Amino acid sequence: MNFEIYFNFVFTLVVIYVLFGNYLYFRKIIPALDTAPSLNPSTQLNHVKLYIKMLQEKGENPWFLPFLKYIKLVTLFILLLMIPGFLKVFELI
Repeated sequence: MNFEIYFNFVFTLVVIYVLFGNYLYFRKIIPALDTAPSLNPSTQLNHVKLYIKMLQEKGENPWFLPFLKYIKLVTLFILLLMIPGFLKVFELI
C-alpha cells in the first residue's frame, strides 16, 4: 500500500472520529448532564464516565454506548495508525 492511500485512509478515520466524538459530546453528553462543555480532555473524559454511569443507572443502552465505553482504546488505535505518517514526514522510514 502506498503512503498516499494509507494517509487518506487514516485522515478519513480521524475526521470521522472527531466529528462523531464531538457530536456525541455536544449533542448527547452535555445536554444530558446539564453542564458546561470543556476543552480539557480529562474533563471531557470525566463527563463521558458520568454519562455512562447515568445511562447504566437508567438501564438505557444506546447504539453508541460501546464507543463511549472504549473511547480510550479507540483513541489509542487512531494514534497508533498515525505513527507511520509522522515517521514518513520526518523521513525516518
